[in-house]
Amino acid sequence: MSAKLENLICFVGARDPRPSFGVTGPAGNTEDGPVLALLNHRKFDEVYLLCSSDTFFERGTQIKLECEEIEGMPKVNLMPVNIPDVIDYTGIYTTILTAATTVVQRFEHQRANWFVLLDPGTPQMQTAWILLVRSGEFSAGLIQGIPPRFNNGLYTSREVDLSDQALPTIVAAEAAPEYTAVKPKKTSKESPVFGVDDFEKALDESGLAIRDEITRQVFHQAWTVAQHDHFHHLILGETGTGKSELAHWIHRCGPRKDKPMQSLNCATLTSETAASTLFGHKKGAYTGADTDRPGFLRTADSGVLFLDEIGELSLELQARLLHVLDDGSFYPLGSDEAVQVDVVIIAATNRDLKEMEEKGSFRQDLYSRLSNFPLTMPALRNRPEDMDFVIDSSLEKWNSANHVGKSISNSARVLLQNYNWPKNIRELQQTIIRVCLLSPSEIISNEDLPQEILESAGKGLTSRIPSVHLPENGVKLRELILDIEKEYFRQAIDRSGKVMSKAAALVGWEGPAFRKAVKERYPELMGKGDTSAFM
Repeated sequence: MSAKLENLICFVGARDPRPSFGVTGPAGNTEDGPVLALLNHRKFDEVYLLCSSDTFFERGTQIKLECEEIEGMPKVNLMPVNIPDVIDYTGIYTTILTAATTVVQRFEHQRANWFVLLDPGTPQMQTAWILLVRSGEFSAGLIQGIPPRFNNGLYTSREVDLSDQALPTIVAAEAAPEYTAVKPKKTSKESPVFGVDDFEKALDESGLAIRDEITRQVFHQAWTVAQHDHFHHLILGETGTGKSELAHWIHRCGPRKDKPMQSLNCATLTSETAASTLFGHKKGAYTGADTDRPGFLRTADSGVLFLDEIGELSLELQARLLHVLDDGSFYPLGSDEAVQVDVVIIAATNRDLKEMEEKGSFRQDLYSRLSNFPLTMPALRNRPEDMDFVIDSSLEKWNSANHVGKSISNSARVLLQNYNWPKNIRELQQTIIRVCLLSPSEIISNEDLPQEILESAGKGLTSRIPSVHLPENGVKLRELILDIEKEYFRQAIDRSGKVMSKAAALVGWEGPAFRKAVKERYPELMGKGDTSAFM
């Protein structure tokens, strides 16, 4: 009979792979973090690292890369887990129970001993592991690492003795007398597989705030393209329209749904950290680089990298990213050895990349590579059905979390529907939370709404539409609407100094759509031979 495998499962923590990881400037602590210290001290066959965010996934990737380079180190598997609140006991417990169930099922035809390293993660995560194992839900040994500073300069580890009578007995609900590994439970798959004809089912089961037909068409286009691998994607739209949700939808519906998806907001990068964050670096690449860093491209290898606000990338980084799209390789900082990756890029921005391209601040070749299938998320003000859904779902979420029964009056709902919502879905959700928190009554009325919404509605507090009078002999409404639109376009172009992205924003349009509308419907607004309106 073959010997039992020795497997380890644990979180990736803030001190992994070592405290100095990702530190810029003065050198940090370069000793191994909890996971690497244990793996260098004790032999395991396989290791499963739970990564609760993109940051920890990158840290886990570095652990995996280092283990692959050293003979005799175990196989390292990365498991992304969703823990919105890292101090919420219930959320952590259910997450690690699911993770433990998953990994044990992979070895149901092999004999394996399981161990949990308690050190990485928050105290609540450590407590959840103890509860899971002590209750018998997961048959595993608990390991504590003892850092060198507590053991005469040498790392060691010890197992927690759960048979100690001083420890209380914890009985799980519906506990069985004996457990072999993890108590069998029926669990649904996190990423259901959808066939070619299941778009509507996939959308309905996603839980996304999408009821408007225009938005559904955008998601259907994304779903169609997502069925084919190796296509990069560009998502356009104002802040808060749901570009991130669309990006995750593309990942979830594509052939890489079981592979990692990493997200990076380019607007958060500084000139000092941008290249290292995206492409990684080797130890010693610059002052303060005291450890290797894989970077987001390598972390997302075989999967998807979502680059939000890609318009904020410098021209230098745009050129390096273009090389990755063309060649599938790049050089980390401080390395003369190319790294090959297989990554699908989903880029998003609220800026007019076409205008940036014309001004020379965004590379035309990169724009062309990303925009084979551009997708534009419409603004919330143009999605009345989605707006109703956001209002109702936000109220439902508040009521559920606070055990109340708040509702909204019809007149207050109309005011919300007529507001412009410059920050779109996020702003509406925050407004609902605000009025629920401050309103003393169960029914939200006009008086409970923020002042800017009341002022936008006008003195009558009923509508943003100006008063109209229908002549006795009627009116040609379509012609009148076009005349009104043309006049608004003319004023917006004049006020913006003929900068189309600014003019579009003044009338609540997307830049590319506004540019196209002026060209096709009102070319006279440019003036004779005047092309400056399209700068």
